[in-house]
Amino acid sequence: MEKPGKMMGIMVAMVLAAGLGTSFAQESAASADRVAGQEVEVLSSHVIDIGQRKMIMRRIKAPELQERPAAVAPEPAPSRKQIEELPAFQESRRRYEKAYFAPFVDARAITDTGISELRWRDEQGEYVVWTTLDAAHLTVMSWVETDHSYFSFFGSVTTETVAEIQRWNAEIDAYRGPEAAKKTIPTLGPVSRDKSYYQFVERPADEGTLSEADRFMEDLHGYYDAHRKEIARKYEQMETERIAREEYLRLHPPVPKDTVINWFPIRGGNP
Repeated sequence: MEKPGKMMGIMVAMVLAAGLGTSFAQESAASADRVAGQEVEVLSSHVIDIGQRKMIMRRIKAPELQERPAAVAPEPAPSRKQIEELPAFQESRRRYEKAYFAPFVDARAITDTGISELRWRDEQGEYVVWTTLDAAHLTVMSWVETDHSYFSFFGSVTTETVAEIQRWNAEIDAYRGPEAAKKTIPTLGPVSRDKSYYQFVERPADEGTLSEADRFMEDLHGYYDAHRKEIARKYEQMETERIAREEYLRLHPPVPKDTVINWFPIRGGNP
């Protein structure tokens, strides 16, 4: 055992070992594991069973110190003219010149009515929009650019049916009373398959902010109508992949991985 006075610390290398158990801790010094670019030589090991996986503590021979590479002189910083000529800079400036909108949207899609609710807040207050745009499609519209604006959507998207909302509201009535806030069921005119439309049902009183919100809603719905088939196709593909991934994980549940901790003492003092 190392004396405390000679022990300056312990260097720990965390290595995840897929599908390896107790036999891994008993492997020879020719193990292919590497620390600091060098193969490790295991001096001793201890296995701790933590349920569905194991933690393997391995004391290894300290790797040899590598010579520090010679310092490389940094390249001179590019001039402003060079920066402005970069395609990425020009693209960023082009987008910056457009109106930018990045709300955190809480969206609900009522699947059996074709009506969705979009809800977000800014420094002016809260906005609530009822729309024939399918809110579930926002999951494939995280970045949108139109002729006049550039915006991104973040937040949550849930899907519900009218029956689910009514059942939720009945439970709220039973536990909190009829005066408690309940979910609304958005209603609009007949849903068109070619033209989306929306209605603000709640908005702040500041006209400057309202005109900006109106412009972005117009741009969003215009973009949605122009790319409706493409957006629907992307959404269907995403859902197909999600269902396939969930089915694969159901049939092939991930195997918990053992955790291997390689360590060696660091001695103080000059050699």
